[in-house]
Amino acid sequence: MRTKMAEGLVTGYYSFDEQHRELIDLIDDFCSGITAKRRKGEIVMAMEFLDNYFTAHMNNEEIVMQKHNYPDYDRHKAEHDLFKKSFASYKSEIITCERIEDWAGEEGLKSLLMVVHGKHIKTEDIELANFVNVKARDSYLTTRFTGLGA
Repeated sequence: MRTKMAEGLVTGYYSFDEQHRELIDLIDDFCSGITAKRRKGEIVMAMEFLDNYFTAHMNNEEIVMQKHNYPDYDRHKAEHDLFKKSFASYKSEIITCERIEDWAGEEGLKSLLMVVHGKHIKTEDIELANFVNVKARDSYLTTRFTGLGA
């Protein structure tokens, strides 16, 4: 069953919202797996899947930003890059630890994921979606009504 996103996380840009909904489900499942101390192999596989999904999602956002000449592209992309670097570091720690029970990064990783789960979507992604939606509306109105009343 799909998660109903909290009202404050809906961007109004359909593809972002669908991907965010999926990401929230994946993050929740992943955090539950860490808390339940699933086997290391399962956690690494889940991290790989989550990493691939994050990468695809962030690449999609970056394509949209470039397509629409988003003025805060560099800042937004820098946040993506920082997240990718941090997530890769946690993934490396898990892969190299002897026993998952001995891994000390659980709370830090959960905190990183919660930043994406809430803060990044609520601020950066909503700002991007608003920009794109306004541009699309303005473009439609310009195209639709050009020449009327002239």
